Amino acid sequence: MEAKVFTNKICYKILLQGVKEALECEELKQFLHTPDGKAYSGGQFNIFGGNNDLIVNSKIKEFMNFAFFRFMDRQQKLIESIYFINESEFYSKCIQALNIELTKRASKEPTTIQEMKKIRLTPFFELDDFDPLQYLSTTKWDLEQRAFVKPLQQPKPEAPQQNKEIENYLKSYKHHLFSSVIDKRNKENKENVLFYGKDIAGILEQRNSELLTNEILKEKYNLLSTYNKYLFFLTGHTMQLFKAVNDYSNTANSGYFTKIKIKEDEVFDSLNELKKLTKSIKHNLLNEEIKIASKIRYYCILMFDDCIDLLKDQFGIDIYASPLKVHFESVNKAFESSINFEELKLIKDFETNPIKVAKQVNTKSKELYTPKPCFKPESIESITNVLNTFFNPLQHDELKRIIETGGNAKEKLLFRDNGNKLTDCFRQLYENNTIVSCTKTVLINWIVDNFEYTNGRIQKNYDFKSVEKIISSKDRLCKNPII
Repeated sequence: MEAKVFTNKICYKILLQGVKEALECEELKQFLHTPDGKAYSGGQFNIFGGNNDLIVNSKIKEFMNFAFFRFMDRQQKLIESIYFINESEFYSKCIQALNIELTKRASKEPTTIQEMKKIRLTPFFELDDFDPLQYLSTTKWDLEQRAFVKPLQQPKPEAPQQNKEIENYLKSYKHHLFSSVIDKRNKENKENVLFYGKDIAGILEQRNSELLTNEILKEKYNLLSTYNKYLFFLTGHTMQLFKAVNDYSNTANSGYFTKIKIKEDEVFDSLNELKKLTKSIKHNLLNEEIKIASKIRYYCILMFDDCIDLLKDQFGIDIYASPLKVHFESVNKAFESSINFEELKLIKDFETNPIKVAKQVNTKSKELYTPKPCFKPESIESITNVLNTFFNPLQHDELKRIIETGGNAKEKLLFRDNGNKLTDCFRQLYENNTIVSCTKTVLINWIVDNFEYTNGRIQKNYDFKSVEKIISSKDRLCKNPII
């Protein structure tokens, strides 16, 4: 497959589109309207000189520059996803394309507004003497600042207090207790990670023996003995992690940072294996009695908690005071939710009264299921990066959440531009299958329920009919699309 090339021609077209965006920005429109509501004509002001009022001229350039770079920053995110070039490379290319056009000026008439019209870049007012290339030349300094990347400085070795995560690990275990335990040796007088204070392998063997003596649990011996084995691995990896932390504490050698990271990843791998096992447990219990399912879930949670208590009591490691806390809690929650007893009860009831249960399930399905738009996961980051420029930074997290989930915002999010732009953006995403699993009606209702926009200085709600016209009609295209 031939690689896509970001050419000077493409780049200069983006620059011209940015000029058009600058001339069309809402801030400039509001500023250039006379008290009687009519827009100033081109003859009443000149952006680059003449007899125009200096304050007015400065304000015009301020509004245009803000809109121009808002557009360029947005385009940079899109170009990065298409051509795989970073911000510095994008703006360097802009400067290169601009310099080429400026060089041509000696042998060619300046690019005029008429030439912009040919490529459908007509601003909302007429400026017959406006020269886009001259305006672009005034933006070179800002373009260069965006293209400039500061050289990377060689990082200084981190002191313990500079590394927050290591510091948190150091605070989460009892140094003297842990050191005294790991200094013990096995029967052959060799260090053994399985022989710290207590023989953990022996504990595993004892637990598996107890399973065989329990009338209910022994039927699931294979499943639960596998679970105990994973807990055994988790305990060993956690001890190895804190041994690396302890070695760092004793030597202050930053070389242990790498070892700590490796051992931390091993702990995460063990936790992930336990999480996967919750699905296997759920599958095994779907046809079991509720009493058996409850007993097995209780056993799994009890053994997991016992693992955490063992680390604290025998080795001085407090998991819930360490950076591992959230990861252990997520596994515990996975086990707590591994069995839906209401679901299990429905399965059992279905065996005796299928018609009654079918009616209950149908009623609950209607109550619980609400169609919603689904954005393809690989596109979410680029979509939010583009849209963030139109929303208050305080609303960025909420915007990302509703795009990730297709759910509703806690309060409507304000799109700070022409409302048609946002609607058209979602229309394009729907048509190119970036938004899936919903009808156009569902998408329209989602837009109406979650967004509002600015019309001049007034905040307005979207209404179904106006959104539907853009979403459902290809003829009603936005003049200044976001994408």
